[in-house]
Amino acid sequence: MRRDSITIVLVPETREPMTMEFSLRELALFFVLLLTIFSSAGYSLFRFRDIRREYSSLSSEFHSLKIDLKQKENQLESLKSELDSRKGLILLVDGKQDTTELSSVVSSNQLKVEDVQVRSQDTHSLSLGFRLTNTTPDERPLNGYLMVIAQHKSGDVDMYGTFPELNLERSRPVVYSLGDSYSIRRFKQIDALVPLKDSLENYTALKILAFNDNGDVLLNDSRVLHW
Repeated sequence: MRRDSITIVLVPETREPMTMEFSLRELALFFVLLLTIFSSAGYSLFRFRDIRREYSSLSSEFHSLKIDLKQKENQLESLKSELDSRKGLILLVDGKQDTTELSSVVSSNQLKVEDVQVRSQDTHSLSLGFRLTNTTPDERPLNGYLMVIAQHKSGDVDMYGTFPELNLERSRPVVYSLGDSYSIRRFKQIDALVPLKDSLENYTALKILAFNDNGDVLLNDSRVLHW
């Protein structure tokens, strides 16, 4: 047996003794290896717990962000619906109240539009003709003002075309008496040329409005344009 070694003798009951001899260097390396393994295992276990905590925290944050995103999507959808409902909204002074929200006004059905013919003059104007018919039972004369509004697909009021030419702004009401004057007993043929601020194909709808002399809405007719 060497002086710088350790000898281990195993004596089984039924066999001859077994002798194992290890040098001190080998034992030192063995214990270093064991210490390294246990240290790595302990660090891995510690990191695993940290990762589990981080994962749990991230999962909770992700769930919270998912709920928040859903709420934002619902708010965006609500705002989009409100924006769509306000497209084409024009404020009109009617002489008896401050403004009238035209999109919510129901006409009196004393006038109707018939035989609409849309004719494009060029890419930046719209020519149309239609018959404005008096539908009152006694065919009493109707007098007032007429407007035609070509609505831009963007919903930007500044891009709308009008007959007669008007300045439309959401924040500034339009005086109804600035429309084209008319007088009808039975019917009247209307020919209107609407100047446009963009290419013709970007205009997707028409709104034909008629008021009496007092500003009451006699006609609120909306039509989709197909090119």
